[in-house]
Amino acid sequence: MKGGKMEKDKRTGWLKDLKVGDEVFLIQGRGVWGSYTTISQVQKITPTGKINVDGVQFSPNGSNYSGSNSLWLRELTPESKEEYLAERKRQTLARNISNALTPRMISELSLEKLERLDECLKELVEDYKGTL
Repeated sequence: MKGGKMEKDKRTGWLKDLKVGDEVFLIQGRGVWGSYTTISQVQKITPTGKINVDGVQFSPNGSNYSGSNSLWLRELTPESKEEYLAERKRQTLARNISNALTPRMISELSLEKLERLDECLKELVEDYKGTL
């Protein structure tokens, strides 16, 4: 309370329903490199609707701009969380596969393993052709 009046919570939309402990997407702008998204929890909400997440205080509209750093919050639903986690897993698996299959490793695979890998690759190429 300032000056004897109650301060007004200025949040609107989905932000208005946030509570301490709720999960949100925390997005960090990276200029020409796009953005990086993580899942975080609301730590505190002030009487005026400022939202604390990961030690950063966001305005009631869910943004924080300080210098060249831009951060903002995005609504996390069960569906969007599932999509996010599936995409992160896909990226990790793709990175693991591309890092693992060196020419030397491929040349040392048994005929049986090469045949299994060849079948998988044929299936992937066919699936990919179907999306073009």
